[in-house]
Amino acid sequence: MGADQAPVPKQHATVSACMMVKDEEELLPRCLESIKDVADEIIVVDTGSTDRTIEIAGSYGAKVYHHPWENDFSKHRNQSISYATSDWILIIDADEELSPESGLQLRQTISAVPPEVSYLYFRVEDKNVSGRVMSVMHSPRLFRNHMGFKYKNFIHNELELKGRGDTSNLVLFHYGYHLSPEKMKAKFERTTQLLKKRLEEEPERPEPPFFLCKSYGMEKLNAEAIYYGLITRQKLEKLGDVPTFFVEIFYIMALSFYRMKMHTLAEATCLEGLKLFPQYIDLCFILSDICRVSGRFQEAVNHAQQYLKLRQLFMSNPEQKKSLVFYTLDYQEQVMSGLNEIREAAASKQTAMSGNNA
Repeated sequence: MGADQAPVPKQHATVSACMMVKDEEELLPRCLESIKDVADEIIVVDTGSTDRTIEIAGSYGAKVYHHPWENDFSKHRNQSISYATSDWILIIDADEELSPESGLQLRQTISAVPPEVSYLYFRVEDKNVSGRVMSVMHSPRLFRNHMGFKYKNFIHNELELKGRGDTSNLVLFHYGYHLSPEKMKAKFERTTQLLKKRLEEEPERPEPPFFLCKSYGMEKLNAEAIYYGLITRQKLEKLGDVPTFFVEIFYIMALSFYRMKMHTLAEATCLEGLKLFPQYIDLCFILSDICRVSGRFQEAVNHAQQYLKLRQLFMSNPEQKKSLVFYTLDYQEQVMSGLNEIREAAASKQTAMSGNNA
């Protein structure tokens, strides 16, 4: 069988859950608990834990392999894949959890996959400490073994896709914010250092400044986010068309401008992004708020209605989202509340005008 030839599906396909870890004793139990009944084997590549991570993994029957950390996420991800023996590989991180419903559906989903489909997209919901969904994306997390799948990039690793993929109703919860302030700071510093190293090594590529923009934006370091956002856009201009993967740059920059009360630049960034990606819902969300606080109520209503229209589209047709990351998809209540404020403000303005004309 060739490396790129899809295998003939078995009646009872098996699943290997693969992950790489280091000092994950706080989050690992929840992750392993969510997959223990659906994975035929759990593969853990440990890159130097000094806490109870290895002990916890062993208590769930995981096969633990030790590899020293080499500042290369893809290398260690690929190491975990190399040990898998099942028909399918499920990629999951220690700070993630397979939703209970997806745990029940996983086997049935696999059994229904056509032979020509080699990988499936999961909905990944990024949750904060209060449980609120901060962003939503679709990521290929389940793929056939023995087809040569591997990851690239030493940070923000990305699966090199092979064959045909498909969407699914399977969901992962990501708890990347559920760490102590000290660990969050260490994670941020490690990530930005690696990205700056990659920017030095690949100065023409837009990916390093793009991820730096995201990293600084998440920390609300707005000036830094804008700085790397501008660098990203300069590099993207050299490519001609802006790939869909980079659409987030407009949201992060617009949000950073908005936080700094630079509403004119925030609005201009949103409008520029919508020219390229008319269905980018996050930009409609920001535009509605900008227009609301500036008293341009009808424009605010128009952008809010477009947000609600796009939300309905994406919720009823998940495949339309493809691999886009949305930060405001679950902000419907905020949009509705904003619309109520607009109606009240418009009514007050009309009442004041009527009084002046009396």
